[in-house]
Amino acid sequence: MRGTRHTSRRGSAYLMASLALLAVIAASTAAMVLVVVAHAQRVSHQRDGLQALYLAEMGVEEMLTRQARGERLSSLDRTVRFDEAADGPSAASPDAPTTTVEVSDDSRLVVGSYEVTAERHGGLLTIRSRGRVATPAGRVVEREVDVACRRVRGRWSVQQWEQAP
Repeated sequence: MRGTRHTSRRGSAYLMASLALLAVIAASTAAMVLVVVAHAQRVSHQRDGLQALYLAEMGVEEMLTRQARGERLSSLDRTVRFDEAADGPSAASPDAPTTTVEVSDDSRLVVGSYEVTAERHGGLLTIRSRGRVATPAGRVVEREVDVACRRVRGRWSVQQWEQAP
């Protein structure tokens, strides 16, 4: 009878050790899942920020092109849609005026948008462009670019290009 009680204690000790080990493994797994989720959120935020920055830069490039053609625009407002045939963003399309209510027949996925303002002071051109991307969670990520240009030999030359804080 004495041997059975000793074996029973040893079995209980093994069971307790196994349960403790399972608890440690479960806690480690939960911590690892939290780290992976936090990393995925950071990467997603960085990707959205970069996309918004690229859209802002796209706005600057369009404004510079139009200014070079002699168009004296002071603002642009564009929506960029995904073009599956080109496997990337399509050309930007002007947003409809807010006073008009129309249903667009363009079913392509919206990548984001940009709005650009330009001011001319003699031989200087200042451009401010803001790119926007909406996340699946409904949050809007914005990035802004400020560009200062000077007229050199009949063309606009970028003097300063910086991302606004």
